[in-house]
Amino acid sequence: MTYPPFWLRVFLWPLSWLYSVVTRIRRNWYERGFLSSFPLQGTVISIGNIEAGGTGKSPMTLELCRLLRSQGATPVILTRGYKSGLSAKESAVILGEKVILQAQNTLNFVADEARMQAAALHDVPIILGSDRHNAAKRYLEHFPNPSHWILDDGFQHQRIRRDIDIVLLDAKRPFDNGHCLPAGLLREGKRSLKKADWIIFTRADASTPESQLASNLGPYKVPHSAVTFISGEPTPIKEGLPRWQDIKDWTLALGVAKPERVEEGIRRFNLSVKHRVTGADHELFDHKSLQVCLDSSDGLLTTEKDYWREKQYFDLLDQPVYLIPLSIQWQKGESFPHILEVLTQNLPKKSLEIS
Repeated sequence: MTYPPFWLRVFLWPLSWLYSVVTRIRRNWYERGFLSSFPLQGTVISIGNIEAGGTGKSPMTLELCRLLRSQGATPVILTRGYKSGLSAKESAVILGEKVILQAQNTLNFVADEARMQAAALHDVPIILGSDRHNAAKRYLEHFPNPSHWILDDGFQHQRIRRDIDIVLLDAKRPFDNGHCLPAGLLREGKRSLKKADWIIFTRADASTPESQLASNLGPYKVPHSAVTFISGEPTPIKEGLPRWQDIKDWTLALGVAKPERVEEGIRRFNLSVKHRVTGADHELFDHKSLQVCLDSSDGLLTTEKDYWREKQYFDLLDQPVYLIPLSIQWQKGESFPHILEVLTQNLPKKSLEIS
């Protein structure tokens, strides 16, 4: 993340303070019932953060859904579909690589993270819609009720009541520069963490002291765990491509929130990266600039999220394309099964009706 000059941030600080106040008032109004929230039948689990992107929500959501499926549950992912191209009142459902419920008006939409999740999970429906409550109701008009609703990036979404709020913080920089948008990247102030049921510090090193993690939470004694994201070996998008070890010069294309984290993860493979093409999170690459780089390199390396945003483009390239898979390593013997066991012991009984 490149910040504006210091003098500009000084002028933005009052706006950041105002943003923080507004988000705090909004959350308070939902809690007091001044703004309406609605239940869903089944268990609602939110995977969210307080920073604008880059904490690893997608791999954690995949991990949670795989666990639930292994236990015989029938989860669905309910996501906003940021920059998907759907209008505010539209929704759609993806299963595998198929759209099983089309949007009301928009036939072609992007939804990079949703398509990546759908391709990875195969049998877990992904519901997209900025109005997630209405998207859920529309889903139930066509499909049976799931056992679990997973709110992807749901900590700030208050219209749907949740049973469990899991919040992710980047262990290396948990609160960015300490300011809310627009002077920083925080969506809410640090005090919102007291509303979390469990906090997971991502990108933590095995040597990170427990006292350091706990001190980041200040007075809010929230249960917490830590994980490390492990970048796997470059994986070809199709059969018949050369081994990644045989690629001499690479073009690295990254359109994610924290590209430096990706580069840290693949450093152990000692790749010869000749060109780096970076773009804003969720944005399409400049194909002309990218092609210039590809003309003088032997292969393209990108993230799974970037690939699913522009699958058709990458599939037609003459150069071999490889993806960077991510896996999760839990620290200090922690695990999702333990977290869910603890958090689901005393879940309150809820209404089974959708208002």
